[in-house]
Amino acid sequence: MSDVKTNQDMVGKKRRKRRVTDEVSEQVLEAIVFGKELDVLEKISKKCKNKETDPKVEFFEDKSLADHRVVIDSDGSDGSGGSDESDSGDEMDDTKSDFNLRRVAEEVMDSETKKKSVWSDSDDYIDVSDAMKDCRKLPKRVTKEDKYKDYLENKFNDLYKTPKWAQMADKDKSSDDSDSDSDEDVDQTAQRFKARSQGLDKRFLAFKKCTHLTNDHKMKSSLNCVEFHPTSTVAMVSAPNGTVRLFQVDGKINARIQSIQFKDFMIETAKFNKTGEELIVGSKRESGYYYYYDMIVGKIVKIPFIRGKQKLSLEKFVLSDDHKLIASKGNNGFIHVLTAKTKEHIFDLKMNGEVMSLDFSEDSNLLFSHGNEGKVYVWDVRTRKCVNRFVDEGCVTGTAIRLSPDSKYCCTGSDMGVLNVYKYSDVLTQTQPKPLKSLMNLTTEISHLKFNHTSELLLMSSTAKDNSVKCVHMNTLTVYRNFPFAAKNYGRIYDTDISLNSGYLTFATNGGTAHLFRLNSFGDY
Repeated sequence: MSDVKTNQDMVGKKRRKRRVTDEVSEQVLEAIVFGKELDVLEKISKKCKNKETDPKVEFFEDKSLADHRVVIDSDGSDGSGGSDESDSGDEMDDTKSDFNLRRVAEEVMDSETKKKSVWSDSDDYIDVSDAMKDCRKLPKRVTKEDKYKDYLENKFNDLYKTPKWAQMADKDKSSDDSDSDSDEDVDQTAQRFKARSQGLDKRFLAFKKCTHLTNDHKMKSSLNCVEFHPTSTVAMVSAPNGTVRLFQVDGKINARIQSIQFKDFMIETAKFNKTGEELIVGSKRESGYYYYYDMIVGKIVKIPFIRGKQKLSLEKFVLSDDHKLIASKGNNGFIHVLTAKTKEHIFDLKMNGEVMSLDFSEDSNLLFSHGNEGKVYVWDVRTRKCVNRFVDEGCVTGTAIRLSPDSKYCCTGSDMGVLNVYKYSDVLTQTQPKPLKSLMNLTTEISHLKFNHTSELLLMSSTAKDNSVKCVHMNTLTVYRNFPFAAKNYGRIYDTDISLNSGYLTFATNGGTAHLFRLNSFGDY
């Protein structure tokens, strides 16, 4: 009986020892799997050399994963050939050694280790004085002793800020603080989505004033054109003296990207093409040429514009949404149509009176023209024929026309400041359609009309009077009373635009400022 009991005790001791050893090996494997392979094992090995460790547990210094293991025989013994009496005698030492090993592993895993750089570039140590030695003047807040790498990083961070999902959480914050912050973020996000899902409020326009587009480099002359890039967070402003500037739109700094000068060319209209790869500028002068700026190559290209012996001008023009055509206002009722790709003149259209405004339909098959006789012509550019002509109710001289992106509305403006809103299907077939509503919130001629991308908002303005700009809620055909700020004097407004996803609204003034507003009911840009 005593022998049986002794054997059972020995088996129990071996199982306990094997369990302890298995726990240690399991912790080592966890350290390997969860991202601290070599650092943890090397530090454990170094610390274990100065401690009394079990000779039955060995750490191999080979870097391969397969060699970082604990060597244990299949029968539970360490393979040293020792007797059971030695095992029972060394049990306390083994347990102590295993405990020390576990404690060392925990210390290494809990300690904060600094990550080492995996790449070192000699250019990171160049001073600003060496990198910008050819520049006559250094940028603001930069000295010759600064590192060029730091200057580039700061400039990049100003233009492209780190998104929230890429920002590292503060390790010093408690879990309660992080939970409360996350709850606040969720609530704010939910409120934004709720506001967007409900659409525009019909009484008050949710907006806030942002830093001017031209804040980084204010233009001394008046501005006559402003437009957002169709694909990037970039805005363009131009002046009649031939100067065009591009700005990065972020609502805070709006850093200037580039300045373009068209020498001896008085700009009347400047627009991006639909792909955003070209910037086309036209002049009121009949000089027989116009320009476009290649955004990819960074080159100004001069395009001849002559029909027979007559020199033409690209004064007021519009581009079709299919990227194929450009329609320009001519004299004596002529409309010049060009190809958007090669800039060749294709054909002319002729209406009675003078052409005042043009716009393409959403499918680019129809061209609408409004003139000084109060009539709107509808042209089919495929057959080059007029398919309808209707009278703009109450209009003597038409000054603006705009079609909604959803092909639901046709809006016309007159020299008396009256805005007529028609149903799009009516103006295609009827000669005297009745407007859905006539808005008389402007008292001078309407110069510009601009829809947002959802056709919920219409921006209208006049150049003949200070602060003449209004926003129309199209679902109810009412004008917002809270836009713009009544106490602010913006001056004469020469051009307006709304960004790609209706996140921003801007208008250019005669004071050389392009005012920028954030529309809170829409996306970021």
